[in-house]
Amino acid sequence: MSSNASLTARERQILALIAEGSTNRQVAARLGIAETTVENHLRSIYRKLGVTNRMSAVMRALQLECNCPCPIVKPRSRVLGSSYDEDPS
Repeated sequence: MSSNASLTARERQILALIAEGSTNRQVAARLGIAETTVENHLRSIYRKLGVTNRMSAVMRALQLECNCPCPIVKPRSRVLGSSYDEDPS
């Protein structure tokens, strides 16, 4: 994503809801907009981030946010009861 292709506040809001696992219909209902409007925003997000689907958009946004080559997301493993985060000693 180039510096002049930043996401709008609404696009960031939609991307955050998508990252939480919301469907287009759920995003539309939560924001009080039409589902087709959500789809239009997603197309714009995909174009700006250079991706073709919602998972890639979320991952790309995480990469850009933390400025690292691969996002590290650990909190979910604790929710699922994994010992991934725990100290092996």
